[in-house]
Amino acid sequence: MNNLADCGAITGFLQENGVEEIQAEVAGLNVYLAFEYGSWSVIAEYLQALDGFDLSEIADTNRGAKLGAWNTELAYVTQLFDTEMIFAAGYQQSSAAVDLGLPENRMIGAVRADLFEGTTLAFEYFYDNDYSEGKGGNGNSADTFTVQLTYEF
Repeated sequence: MNNLADCGAITGFLQENGVEEIQAEVAGLNVYLAFEYGSWSVIAEYLQALDGFDLSEIADTNRGAKLGAWNTELAYVTQLFDTEMIFAAGYQQSSAAVDLGLPENRMIGAVRADLFEGTTLAFEYFYDNDYSEGKGGNGNSADTFTVQLTYEF
């Protein structure tokens, strides 16, 4: 990646915090692996800044930080009550990303049902652990539960 600082989530976060223009490009590395076997699938992703971010415009703690994150997901697809169901679990971890509002680690559980053609219902649960106070966070944890009904046409 020629400029990790110009990717959607980071750019959006910076703009929300009053940073309209990125001062310098930040090279990044992204590795993505996906594997399927029968009804099972595994996804692993790693993202690392190769240069240091200068987030001094929004915080004092991340001057020159080399942000990084990784994600793993395991999913199982099956038929239940004549409906395709997907059960998934995942784990994510970030490093030096406290000023971007990311948790230090997150555990995920999700269930998705294809109710009708083009209509899905999904339930997701996130358990987040923030960075410790020594790393600029608050050391707290948080639970988030979402429900999403989607219709595609």
